[in-house]
Amino acid sequence: MLRKLMLVPLLLAGCGVTDVDDERVDRLDAARQRWESNAPESYSYVFRASCECLPSFTSPARIEVRAGEIESVVALSDGEPLPSEPYRTIDELFDLIADALDAGTADFNVEYDAQYGYPTVISIDYDRQIADDEFAYWASELTAL
Repeated sequence: MLRKLMLVPLLLAGCGVTDVDDERVDRLDAARQRWESNAPESYSYVFRASCECLPSFTSPARIEVRAGEIESVVALSDGEPLPSEPYRTIDELFDLIADALDAGTADFNVEYDAQYGYPTVISIDYDRQIADDEFAYWASELTAL
């Protein structure tokens, strides 16, 4: 009997996680569909990151994407070109979110643009017990080219 009582909290906790994950997947799917329906073929957007990364990656940059590929990345502070790695297209940001949902996360927050559906805020911490695995990305000022 005691063994059965110990399983009840585990089963109930699992139900809550599944509901939250289902809601996150539904929001991701709806946003990605909105993006695919409204996305310009070529666009630029401003990207900013907060993470244990190179300082150049955490400074705001304008990313130009043409035909699904990053064409250029320019630092907003001084107009200097930056290497395209580790920056991402909007489609790659969606893939990052999907991968995080598949992997499971301790903390997860994503906000999507109401018009285009692209992620405007991505904040993920995979494990609260591990230092410096968390990050936040912001995407804004999407402009069709």
